[in-house]
Amino acid sequence: MSEAVERAAQRLKESKTKAMEQLFQAGEVAGAKYVQHHADWAELDQLERWNESLGMNRDVVLDDLSFRQVADEMDENAAADIESFVRDANGGDIDNPAWVKGFISGALTKFDELKPALE
Repeated sequence: MSEAVERAAQRLKESKTKAMEQLFQAGEVAGAKYVQHHADWAELDQLERWNESLGMNRDVVLDDLSFRQVADEMDENAAADIESFVRDANGGDIDNPAWVKGFISGALTKFDELKPALE
């Protein structure tokens, strides 16, 4: 590989890393907002239980997961509505696995923060 090709590959690798981090962070914000303004307890309980059930395979599973699959885990009867609401608020970013991982992280973090107030 020539030096120019190596520089291009390194530049693209760095920009990919930055883009994935930005998508993850946007997903985290969206997940927290969803919990604050739209989610119900049962959806979040299901999401938490499902996330915990993934165990050591979590990262492998989430690498190829669509938001619709997450919505199905939250509430299979309302998955289309959940997906539509989240897509309207966040656009096509919800189709990226990095964004989906961020959404799950943000939603569950906010859910954990709110749990003491639920008792």
